[in-house]
Amino acid sequence: MSFLIVLLGGVFVTVSRMRQVTLSAYQNASAQISQRVDETIKLLTSLAALPEFYEPEVPWEEKVAKLDKINEYYGYMFICYVDQDIQVYTLGEEPASLASREHMQRLYTTKTNLVTDSFVAGADGVTLNYTIAVPLMKADEMVGSLFASIYFDETVSLLTDAASVNDAQAVLIGSKGQIMSSTNGLTYGSIYTDHLREASYVEISPDSLETMLLSRETGSFKSAEGLNPKLTYYGPVENTNWDILVSVDFLALFMSVLPILLLVTVLLFLRKLCCLFL
Repeated sequence: MSFLIVLLGGVFVTVSRMRQVTLSAYQNASAQISQRVDETIKLLTSLAALPEFYEPEVPWEEKVAKLDKINEYYGYMFICYVDQDIQVYTLGEEPASLASREHMQRLYTTKTNLVTDSFVAGADGVTLNYTIAVPLMKADEMVGSLFASIYFDETVSLLTDAASVNDAQAVLIGSKGQIMSSTNGLTYGSIYTDHLREASYVEISPDSLETMLLSRETGSFKSAEGLNPKLTYYGPVENTNWDILVSVDFLALFMSVLPILLLVTVLLFLRKLCCLFL
């Protein structure tokens, strides 16, 4: 009887904590990723306001040398200068055209800050990164741009650390609905909405949930995998076109308090033994 009372108390506590734990993990993961992007935007924006970068008369060698020096402190994959013709410059190498890149075309068309999804780059052909770019403006005319490429491993690490603290699982989704990172083994690049029908949902249909995710709304939903209830918070990541979903399932949270429940049960049992023999 004591064990059943303690067990039911543990179930009640776990259910009560699910919303708080899930929301906390979601806010933590979203804020950390957004902050990393925001820091980079602020750095590039402050550099873009300097005449030595937006003045076309300044030799590109000087601009690139200064960016390389700055990056020794910040440690990005690289920070680059791109001219008005969408040519990127690197010391010791010939300029290369980025005009065929979709995100660069968008940057030069909209003349607004840009954050890309993750994509493969680097000499090894397997390194994932994402790019943050800002325009270089002079007298309302775009004369080039600056961009920083960031190892996507940093974002994966932030996502994993923020979620694991609360026994949560997190998924980061790109602007086209593709999975960019997942702590529960979902395939990179697969479309997240394809996974929605693998679970059972409470108070919502898979079609309604898909619509809300595509419209980049913020909210939560309840689901179940087998007999294991799960609560998920979702919403857009500020400063990006990404979305994040963070889930906590009942069993994982219950197992985290189980040792305490067993300890309480043992103590109650010992107390009753003492009452019998004393």
